Amino acid sequence: MTSHDLCRVSMHWARRATVWSMLHRCSLAVQDPQHVVAEIADLVGGSVEQMTEKPGGYRTRSNDGLGTSIEVLPSGTEIAINDQGPPDFVHNYFAQQRTATRITLSMACSVDQVERIAERNEWPLRYSDRDGFEVLELWIEGSVLIELFSNRMLSRYLAAVGAPRIAAAGAEVRKLDLSVDVAAPPLEVWSAWTDPALLRQWWGVREARVDLRIGGVYDLEFPAQGDAIGNGSQGCRILSYVPGRLLSFTFEAPAHLDLGRDHTWVVVGFESADIGTTVSLEHCGFLSGDKWDEAREYFRRAWRRSLHRLQNFWDTAGVVVIPESSPADLRELPAPSLD
Repeated sequence: MTSHDLCRVSMHWARRATVWSMLHRCSLAVQDPQHVVAEIADLVGGSVEQMTEKPGGYRTRSNDGLGTSIEVLPSGTEIAINDQGPPDFVHNYFAQQRTATRITLSMACSVDQVERIAERNEWPLRYSDRDGFEVLELWIEGSVLIELFSNRMLSRYLAAVGAPRIAAAGAEVRKLDLSVDVAAPPLEVWSAWTDPALLRQWWGVREARVDLRIGGVYDLEFPAQGDAIGNGSQGCRILSYVPGRLLSFTFEAPAHLDLGRDHTWVVVGFESADIGTTVSLEHCGFLSGDKWDEAREYFRRAWRRSLHRLQNFWDTAGVVVIPESSPADLRELPAPSLD
């Protein structure tokens, strides 16, 4: 996925899908088409050309390889049916300045550049929270709405509209069992898993977004490793929680494991212990097959490292205990490169 992908309107778990539902062309009417189309071209990384079929109209074409174009027409232009050929362009002298037109784009520039475009044109620009994802609203000439996604905003939008699939079912699900003793009381340790600021401190995530409610988001973005982009676990949802005692959430595998839409789930328990708190972690929902074996081994090592970080956050010298639920099926696997 690149920042040049435009006008996503109906997406199926977009990060790994091979078929897209695309909006290839859209039109909007403004007071100064030539100027507006040049600014939109900057937003999407496109080129500008005049429309031969409509004098005074311009279009910008993106380089997404799908022929996506945005047409910018003079205010009052309407498209009418022509029984003999392509649609006609007609002018409505009584057209209102405000319209129902709204397009949503993935921008090919930085947020700073969008802010500069808005400032020099005196166009309203605002951040908008849409209950699970954010979007930049750019109001062209104060009346036509263009919504803009950065890469991070797009990931969260896709996570919000493309719910993950948990394929595992029944009582015999494959899982991982891990535990660690932490020198802090249960409620404090539980808070370290639900407070975004604490998550960034002990787990080392770049961003954390936790909506503490059943079905709320549990989004984590980890620092990129190597050539990885957007390395994180987006679109995860909270399944249940009991303050100071339990937290469960769906979990996404990294893209290189190629599990598609399939999510697993994690149950973290917090129990009082002599040292402070025993944290138990059960990662459930691993199916059978080579790629699932690889995923299970990856997470075994990743959780081991993460629980060490949790333990060290309180400067305790305890030892992580990892009882394997079925170690025999992992012994022949090549060790993934994680460090």
